[in-house]
Amino acid sequence: MQVEGRIAGKIAVVTGAASGIGRAVMEDLIDHGAACVAAVDRSPAVTKVAEAVAEARRGVRVPPFVGDVTDAPFRHSVFERLTAE
Repeated sequence: MQVEGRIAGKIAVVTGAASGIGRAVMEDLIDHGAACVAAVDRSPAVTKVAEAVAEARRGVRVPPFVGDVTDAPFRHSVFERLTAE
């Protein structure tokens, strides 16, 4: 299935992006043209993954957001910041 046309240029908020499946999904989305935002609940982890992805993907920017994605005010703040940029 060709996904480039469906996700290229879109913004994906990836939860659990610090490791495992979340990180793999984020990297795959980036490889297919999506811009990704890493949302995790651990600050050091999100900083490390944002730096590693930027290095591996030649400077791709992955804005880190630290918080609980089940918390509505946190989700709202993520989208507020994304739309302001």
